[in-house]
Amino acid sequence: MTSRKKYLRKTCAYCGIPISSPTNDHVFARSFFKGSVAPPTIPQVPACNECNNSKSSLELYLCTVFPFGSKISNAKEILNEWGARRLKNNQKLRKVLATGSKTTNKMSSESGLILPALESIPFDNNIFTKWLFYIVKGLSLHHFNITISNNDNIDIRMLRAIDDCCLTYDKAFQVGSSVQENLSEVFYYRGLSSESIILWEFKILGGLNFD
Repeated sequence: MTSRKKYLRKTCAYCGIPISSPTNDHVFARSFFKGSVAPPTIPQVPACNECNNSKSSLELYLCTVFPFGSKISNAKEILNEWGARRLKNNQKLRKVLATGSKTTNKMSSESGLILPALESIPFDNNIFTKWLFYIVKGLSLHHFNITISNNDNIDIRMLRAIDDCCLTYDKAFQVGSSVQENLSEVFYYRGLSSESIILWEFKILGGLNFD
């Protein structure tokens, strides 16, 4: 059975419309792994055309912006190559980032000179949140065979390692049905399904920093 036939005319993982999927969708788009060692497998789910297209537009933005805050080993190389390519093809976003970015003076490790360096760029948190909704729904179906409907409550929280709530989540992951995956250095996640709650924790590109 081919991949397309396996996901044909299934319930969309994202909107829940029955018999609406013409094909599959990678929960984490393959474009996120450009310049990195691609994982042997990426979670896939059935998706309708509308959800697939909507999710792709979010991924296009995030694939361009994420590398600016990446902490993986070859982050600089990926930003210089793939970041430059994507910004060249998206002059509107390039202008937004250039206008809203902040710089600071830092000493260059190569020349020893004090030079302006990029400190931060503007980031559309609404796009990030919408994308996470797709990710949560896709992974819940892929790993736990649970479809999350639009009526279910999804709560997105940004956590720091020093927060007390992180310790609470660590304890929660020790019970129930859990899963843990590391997709190259790009995405790490763990999930828990217990009674009426599903819990997901993500680490993106080694741990992005958000203001």
